[in-house]
Amino acid sequence: MVVEEPFKIEEFERVLLYIAVTDIFELYIPYEDPMKTDGIFGQGERINIAVENNLIDAWNNVQAKYPEYFEFLRNLNYETYKISSKKAVLKIMFNSDHFDNDEITEMKHKLLKKTEDTMSDLIAAKSLTKEMNDKEKAKVLYEWIAVNNTYDTDYKDNVISFNGFGLITYNTGVCSAYTSVYNLMLKMAGIKEVEGIIGTAGLGGNMGTHIWTRANLDGEILHIDSTWGDPVPDIEGYCDFSYFAVDEGYLSRHHHYWDKEKYKR
Repeated sequence: MVVEEPFKIEEFERVLLYIAVTDIFELYIPYEDPMKTDGIFGQGERINIAVENNLIDAWNNVQAKYPEYFEFLRNLNYETYKISSKKAVLKIMFNSDHFDNDEITEMKHKLLKKTEDTMSDLIAAKSLTKEMNDKEKAKVLYEWIAVNNTYDTDYKDNVISFNGFGLITYNTGVCSAYTSVYNLMLKMAGIKEVEGIIGTAGLGGNMGTHIWTRANLDGEILHIDSTWGDPVPDIEGYCDFSYFAVDEGYLSRHHHYWDKEKYKR
């Protein structure tokens, strides 16, 4: 088990990520420690409200941090079973309103494969090299995202446009799709500390929910908005680097209301 008897938000995050990465969609978690069993279930069958909140907070966190895995999984369900006075089981389940489990698995693996192929092409063309530092690699990938994709202003497919599979397959999507593919590319390039951040963003007072990237590039924590690198309407071959590898102060000009305390963890 990835985490024995998860209780804290961070522990549930690791459990949820494990479920998403391994394509199992549901997991039974045994609780045999009397202290934790009592804490989870109290005197009845229902999960303790504090622990329930931790699980829900973890679910909200992982959807932002790991869009490449959770963009297909929109629903979290859970059940509890009291086996005895000292043993209990928590069952966690994922599903989607739009796809069955086989479709989700297929799309996720196609996303990974197509992204790997793209990275291989960039390496073969010497656009990416092992001599590059993190920021140089991240800039190459940022430009690739902008030049090779088009923001879907029409939301032609309200499902596919929101995930990385749609972007890497059809070269069109919205911010969640851009961030999903970009974050996956950064990780494949060897940049380990990468996560999505959900907040609001906009120009001229026109604010909306938005997701972008925060990454550790050569020891510096920086924000990167790969969506804003691609102008609307699309300009062939052009990339806007205004929101590439910027600090929190610069980002705050047009990006707001993300949970800064949460993303310090």
